[in-house]
Amino acid sequence: DLLVACNGCYSTFRSAISEFSSSSALRKTVKRRLAEVGLEYNFRSTVRHVVEVLHDKTGPAVIARKVVSPLEGLRVGVHNGCQVLRPSPTVRIDDPQQPVKLDRLVECLGAVSLDYNSKLMCCGEAMGRSGNPEGSMASARLKLQELDQLGADAIVVTCPACYQQFETQQLVIQKHYEK
Repeated sequence: DLLVACNGCYSTFRSAISEFSSSSALRKTVKRRLAEVGLEYNFRSTVRHVVEVLHDKTGPAVIARKVVSPLEGLRVGVHNGCQVLRPSPTVRIDDPQQPVKLDRLVECLGAVSLDYNSKLMCCGEAMGRSGNPEGSMASARLKLQELDQLGADAIVVTCPACYQQFETQQLVIQKHYEK
């Protein structure tokens, strides 16, 4: 079983497990190919996202009781990321239209999770990789501007690609547009 913090890894593993579950032909092929190199797989693995475990297994109330230094006064924008909300029902860790789990985790630490219009929008990272750097920057810029206008101190992400997108695009935006 796997515990992952990366949204893309979670999506990939969950999709693979779903495929294995629904296709005996695929399981046979994989089993045969693994046997050729002296390996085996029992097709019983599960994968959990760290947000899923912290929210659903541990729970915000338990976490809140253990907080020693609350993040009081910190205003954050939660960005769940596309890969854990929208690709397919197999992958979703939360409601794709009204996710709350990451917000609840932020709030149980004492911070304020801001509600904002572009919250469910993609960070734009995939557009940059697919040859649309302007669209990529525009997506990040929209979210960052909106959160700045709301007085956000930070943005919370669980996806390494989203993190990289917001970090690098801030530099591009500051260089070409505004602080």
